[in-house]
Amino acid sequence: MTQSTSEPNQFTIQNQAPQNQATDSSRQPLEVRHLSHDLRGPLNSILGFSELLLEGVEGPLNDTQSEDITAIRHSAQNLLQLINTVVDLSKLAADGLNLESVHVSLQEVLQKSQQVIKRETSVEFDVDLSQPMPLVSGDGDRIGQIILTVVRFYINSKKVNTISTHFEHDATDATLHLVASHLFISASELEELFELTVHVDAGGHSKLTPGGLELPLAWQLAAKQNGCLWVESQEDTGTTFFLKLPLFASE
Repeated sequence: MTQSTSEPNQFTIQNQAPQNQATDSSRQPLEVRHLSHDLRGPLNSILGFSELLLEGVEGPLNDTQSEDITAIRHSAQNLLQLINTVVDLSKLAADGLNLESVHVSLQEVLQKSQQVIKRETSVEFDVDLSQPMPLVSGDGDRIGQIILTVVRFYINSKKVNTISTHFEHDATDATLHLVASHLFISASELEELFELTVHVDAGGHSKLTPGGLELPLAWQLAAKQNGCLWVESQEDTGTTFFLKLPLFASE
């Protein structure tokens, strides 16, 4: 069995400030998190216009036009997701990402995540809702983001047709299992899943580690909520991501 619980390194993008730049509090080095609106705005416009075209606002589309606009929308969605990830990582590195700490129904979060995946792909996300799930403490939107990140990682492997869930808890924590029984991840890849690093070849070309940017972000989001995210993989049983979160303690 191979297992990864390693802590990712921090994400930083920052240019060195000019020597003559003022150091008052109203001026800060430019970072990705400051460009959130500028980066997302144009893509949201592309997504909005593509949705209108697909709805036939400008008239009916033939099959080729519909396929082309759908591809544009899909690419814009992927790029928007990447921008959101980079902005979140930048905010985390600057300790500027605020998360709620409230009672969260894992059952509701899983149901919402299931509906999102159903709209995106034919891969089955089999959510077991038969087990009673106590409330956990955290940020519901961010917990959903972690779950979707893991499920999309499975889907992008192109080797998974079904993803299942299991749930367990003790007196203090709840643990969600996200299982892909037919996917095996090698020990070398597993060690890097949560690492924010790149591989650079002799020609200077860089490639992200297997977890991309999203899994390191998911790891950090879990830790930010006093939880943890880890993964285990075996050739005979497949791969399981574990998301542990503290139970909500009512006052």
